[in-house]
Amino acid sequence: MNQQPNRIEQLNIVLQYCSEKNKVFTRGERICINQERGYLLGLSFPSSEATQVFQHSELLQYKISQTLKEIKYTGWNPDKEIEINWSTDAL
Repeated sequence: MNQQPNRIEQLNIVLQYCSEKNKVFTRGERICINQERGYLLGLSFPSSEATQVFQHSELLQYKISQTLKEIKYTGWNPDKEIEINWSTDAL
């Protein structure tokens, strides 16, 4: 679970930015981003194994990277942060 929380946080923030500030992604792209989020969240469970490598199109990955740069450059912060409970006790 070393890199997963950071990537999930990145995906969360770009989706929030798209919802609250600048409509960067299409509906289909938002669905793809949410699919990756679900995939990564699923890997956080002890019984889960990575059966595939999750990969977006080069264009979508570029848009995610550019949006993260724009967020950093502008200092934008979401109205409310998404909280993820990584504890398996919550199940």
